Amino acid sequence: MVEQKIRQAINDFGMSPRMKGILVGYSGGADSSALLYFLSKYEKEQKDVKIAAFHVNHMLRGDAADN
Repeated sequence: MVEQKIRQAINDFGMSPRMKGILVGYSGGADSSALLYFLSKYEKEQKDVKIAAFHVNHMLRGDAADN
C-alpha cells in the first residue's frame, strides 16, 4: 500500500518522465528508512534514475541520531 502511494505521488507530480535523480533527506527513522528502501527498489526498476541520501538530524533522538 505504501509503495502504491509513493508511485502514485511520483505520477501525480509528473516526476517520472523527466526525473533523473532523487535526493532523500534521511533521518534514520522508520518513515525515511521506508522511503529510502522503496526508492532503492524503484532505482533498480528505472535504471536511469539515481538515488542519493543525506542525513538530516532533527535533534529529536539525542546522540543516537549522530551515530
